[in-house]
Amino acid sequence: MSHFHLTKWYLDCVSDDGTALVGYWARLGWGSLALEYAAVLFAPAGGKPTQRHALRSLTAPAVAGAECRWHCTPLHLEGRWEAQDPPVARDLLRTPAGGIRWTLHQPRAAARIWLDTGSGGREIRGLGYVEELTLTIPPWHLPFDVLLWGRFLSAEHALVWIQWERRDAPDESRQRLVLLDGGEVEGAVITAEGMHLPGGGLRFTQSRALREGPLVRTVLGAVPGLTGLLPARFRGIHESKRVSRGELWHPGGRCSSGWSIHEVVTW
Repeated sequence: MSHFHLTKWYLDCVSDDGTALVGYWARLGWGSLALEYAAVLFAPAGGKPTQRHALRSLTAPAVAGAECRWHCTPLHLEGRWEAQDPPVARDLLRTPAGGIRWTLHQPRAAARIWLDTGSGGREIRGLGYVEELTLTIPPWHLPFDVLLWGRFLSAEHALVWIQWERRDAPDESRQRLVLLDGGEVEGAVITAEGMHLPGGGLRFTQSRALREGPLVRTVLGAVPGLTGLLPARFRGIHESKRVSRGELWHPGGRCSSGWSIHEVVTW
């Protein structure tokens, strides 16, 4: 089996009015293949999402103390995230074939991003999130084919979830990690409308699509020749990514309002 190593950064921000920005930076080493990739997905409140990709002259995001900075000249983007909560790191998967290391650099951050949208510069300010994934196992060898991920941020709280399972045996294969303000939550149930939590829950009140469709069209098609190298199982991967207004309910009826970005990936 060819050596596989993927480092992938995900950075986002949602402003008070629901304008959303999602940034990606990735470096792939797979056998003799080596490439870097960056993208920005921008969805103004009430407007249509747009996406740009870059494959050259890329600089990785950098974390120093409580600050993350990312400057990507090809994407005309410059961003700064200032952490409001401490980082979290987990080995999500360990197998003889490789694993997944998840570093949540900033569960909740004050973000300020400047982006040239093509029709002039735009500054996006709001709460944001920064994570880094390191995969040493090819995605088509992962022991699951359904992935649910999301984060909800408010002025008071950060709720983050990762769940995966196999469609042919969901109950036996399900793995779930839910963090509320850095602490693990047991007994959570993730639904299309939000999440049930012991004594409370997360409810989506508004939702709109950020990106929907097969990854070979929405993401991987930006890398010339890559799709033909991938196994058929991975070429069928489908992503549904959304931004939603959310309400986080606590025991005693307390409610915290904010924004969530969440996705369902299947293959």
